[in-house]
Amino acid sequence: MSKQLFGYPNNRSSSFIWGIETIQFAENSTRLPQKFLNSEAILVTNCNKLFNGKSVFGIVGSGKEPTHIGAVVIDDAHKCLDIIRESFSVVVDRETDGGVDNPLYTDLLSIFKESLKRQGPGTYMDIINHGLDCIMAVPFGTWYERQGEVLNVLGRHKESQELIFVWDLLKDKIDQCMCIFSGKKLEIAPRLLPIDLVPSFTRADRRIFLSATLTEDAFLVRDLGVAPESVSNPLSTKDVKYSGERLILIPTLVDSNLKREKIISWLLKFASKHGSFGVVSIVPSFHHAKEWMQGGAKVTTVRDLHQNIDELKMKVKQKDAKEVLILVNEYDGVDLPDSICRILCLDSLPSYNLLIDRYAQEVRQDSRVIRRQQAQRVEQGIGRAIRGSSDWCIAVVIGNKLTDFLSEDAKRKFLSNEAQIQIKIGEELASEMKIEGGQLSVMENLINQCLNRDTGWKNYYKIKDGFSRT
Repeated sequence: MSKQLFGYPNNRSSSFIWGIETIQFAENSTRLPQKFLNSEAILVTNCNKLFNGKSVFGIVGSGKEPTHIGAVVIDDAHKCLDIIRESFSVVVDRETDGGVDNPLYTDLLSIFKESLKRQGPGTYMDIINHGLDCIMAVPFGTWYERQGEVLNVLGRHKESQELIFVWDLLKDKIDQCMCIFSGKKLEIAPRLLPIDLVPSFTRADRRIFLSATLTEDAFLVRDLGVAPESVSNPLSTKDVKYSGERLILIPTLVDSNLKREKIISWLLKFASKHGSFGVVSIVPSFHHAKEWMQGGAKVTTVRDLHQNIDELKMKVKQKDAKEVLILVNEYDGVDLPDSICRILCLDSLPSYNLLIDRYAQEVRQDSRVIRRQQAQRVEQGIGRAIRGSSDWCIAVVIGNKLTDFLSEDAKRKFLSNEAQIQIKIGEELASEMKIEGGQLSVMENLINQCLNRDTGWKNYYKIKDGFSRT
């Protein structure tokens, strides 16, 4: 067996895959495990270990001989692709953890302030005043002309937390990058990833990408060097099985007065009345989590995510899951099967981690690529609570931009056929509930039918779902 690497978005504990021994890095170690080097075990690790400027696998110019890999398997490829892009980007917060101005941000802003002022004086002032939603890109000509000054600033800070793992990837590619400022941070990202700097990946004998929801695959060709014919002819199963029951509810279709705040309050009370199942909401930012927190919901961070999910699982077993668990920007890589999550609220349109993605969304709002990416994140979100063919859940969708996205044919056509069918079922039910009065009590009755596994509801869903697929 040649050396094989199994890449996850995050580390996972595992000892065998299909009877073949696997191994992980020892804690706090940067040495490649001997069994992996001797092709005796598959190394299971995360993407960040391979894709960074200090990679233990070696990068071009590091003086370290690159590690030859027989096969690289990228699991949850849709998530890993985002992580790979982030690993080639410089992200600088405006303030340090201590709340003082970050000199790296300040120095770079001073280089381009006149150019940014000319481009948009009002937006520039919003950035100076720490505006949340404002972003500006440095014009390419200005960036190219002043790249020497940029290199001087970055070089002085190359051992900083923001640069230490990316400096060696971008130091010779600054002229090929773009720079974007917001009121909270700045970002320097290459227009095209210099993926050839990671030869262990580019020269691997086999590169395998696994994903159930990868709708935008151009990135594989453009940035990761995958052959176009491989992308256009992926290996896939033709034996598509029924993948669970999902009731998608858009309350504003039932009653336009059922605004986001009212639904949040209702779901918080609904959770407190039950307890035998989990109620989870996914929000795009901590700003969106505020209304939930004010009502007593528990907000989890990346650091305590799995601990809080385990606690929710225990509370469900004790029939004491009476508070809503809020996941912030966790649209993939999280499993909430069975009773851990019977009601999932998708609150507001997912946002992007990287400023370059936000900028692309602003300047190319009607782009098919952008809409496909948005659809992928939405579908990943509503898929968190369905983890098997016998699983089921109720997905409640709130937030004007998100409900508009799912309601407009021109946008939702980028979702899978299955998701589109489920939305149409939800729309048909919304019309019936509207006739019945459009009150929250009517919607709650439908949810209770689903929760109680009412025979009439199950038969209705199977008929509608099966008919739509024929």
